[in-house]
Amino acid sequence: SSGPDAAMECIRRMEAAGVEMTAAPFNCILGALAKERRFDDAAACLSRMRSHSMRLGVATYTSLVSGCAAAGDASSAVAWFRKMEEGGVQPDMWAYSSVIHAFAQASEVREAVRWLNDMERSSVGVGVVAYTSAVQACTHAQPPEPDLAEDL
Repeated sequence: SSGPDAAMECIRRMEAAGVEMTAAPFNCILGALAKERRFDDAAACLSRMRSHSMRLGVATYTSLVSGCAAAGDASSAVAWFRKMEEGGVQPDMWAYSSVIHAFAQASEVREAVRWLNDMERSSVGVGVVAYTSAVQACTHAQPPEPDLAEDL
């Protein structure tokens, strides 16, 4: 079985043993499921978290956004980011950086820079990871966009 499936089996064993559950193992699984684009399974995992009365926080949603970024799936990364906001969860620097990275992976430089600009306007602040992802998008764009990178 795949990594996320084996990890879910561990979750089931933990539940059966009466281990108090935290979000951390679920977040790892969510990132792996998103990376494999198994969004129905991710939704089931979120439901399982809710069944344990876990609050879906920024780390949970960022795990999903980051997994989408690793898969180069920018539209799904944005969709999970929006679900986070709709759920009343305040995005942090890592959530924004993951969306920027997703657009960089997809060579969508203008969207990466637009999200960097949105991040700058937000209250979370901008870190080196976000800038690096935006620069990466500029350098990997076809055709290259060095002028856009210089403006960052």
